[in-house]
Amino acid sequence: ADKRLLQLRPELIKGDDGRIAYAVYRGDSPLYATLLVAPSLPKIFAELFGPEIWVVAPDRHSLYIFPAKAELLQDFAADLAERYTTDPFAASCEIFSIKTGAEPRVIATFVGEEP
Repeated sequence: ADKRLLQLRPELIKGDDGRIAYAVYRGDSPLYATLLVAPSLPKIFAELFGPEIWVVAPDRHSLYIFPAKAELLQDFAADLAERYTTDPFAASCEIFSIKTGAEPRVIATFVGEEP
């Protein structure tokens, strides 16, 4: 997963304030969701989002990376839930907390509960 991650460039999405709100890896490959387990993932985003990131893989073709801020993720929960419930290749409705050197940890779900 690390090797593949280093070959890809995330799309950086800006918020209304012009600052980067989140990042997303997406494409035709069904392997994008597996980037969740790449040990280098939190290192790549540490400068941008801090030492902890929240990661969501609503389908096999995308991986969303957010700073660890519940209010920001709440803004996207409905869209993520729709992607998860309507995609025939749904991956996970869980929100993972990822820090360097630690295993991914489920902290919430974007379907049926608020993050």
